[in-house]
Amino acid sequence: MERGEVVDGCFWIDRRLHRSAAIDVYRAVDVRDSSPINVRIYSSVSTGGVDHFQRVCRGLASSPHAALERVVGWGSLPRGALYPATRALSGPTLDEVLASNTPIADVTSIAGRLLEALAHLHSLGVAHGDLTARSAL
Repeated sequence: MERGEVVDGCFWIDRRLHRSAAIDVYRAVDVRDSSPINVRIYSSVSTGGVDHFQRVCRGLASSPHAALERVVGWGSLPRGALYPATRALSGPTLDEVLASNTPIADVTSIAGRLLEALAHLHSLGVAHGDLTARSAL
């Protein structure tokens, strides 16, 4: 995707934040309300993965949690790619917080919010992969 492209008439692409073999992450703007958005484009998803993706997006959009990014849209793109659009979170990443000699009370608070978010995901039937500071972001 290039700067200025619009996804589904709603999300104006500003710049790419991250690229990997399977996922590209873009910073975008929701043209409906000018809010900052992250658009993750999953380039290859299995047939079973599409159903899981749809279920996860519906669950997260209808049952938001303060410790999770808010899903505001999702869909498919040419060549079978799928995308969720989420409200961009502000503040430092978990990696940055943990690398900055954060007081133990703050780390405990962050860990508590992470566990609450995981419990919420599990209640929605959302499976997740490994949990590291990077993936927990």
